[in-house]
Amino acid sequence: MESGSVDDWIVDILRETLFDQDGRAIPLSNAEFKLLQALLDHPNKVLSRKHILNMTHTDMDTTERSVDIQVTRLRRKLEQNGTRPQLIRTVRRLGYMLVADRIEPID
Repeated sequence: MESGSVDDWIVDILRETLFDQDGRAIPLSNAEFKLLQALLDHPNKVLSRKHILNMTHTDMDTTERSVDIQVTRLRRKLEQNGTRPQLIRTVRRLGYMLVADRIEPID
């Protein structure tokens, strides 16, 4: 997917940019964008922290805890209520999954 929509968000993979429903660019770190892309590549599927690390980090010294930190940061930018996440769900002891009502590629 070069670009697509996830619920009310637009994701431009080529420009590594996330846009809100009003077209405003939401600043994401490189790690946050890679995390979002990994989740988008596997919607509605649980990804383990180790799998996410393998998909998003080239630094072998990075720990699984860093995935938790990146998820927290990304949630703050995506979620209206960070204490009850709707888009990125934690699956206890397993990892994280992207749960969206609508995920569509944009031509």
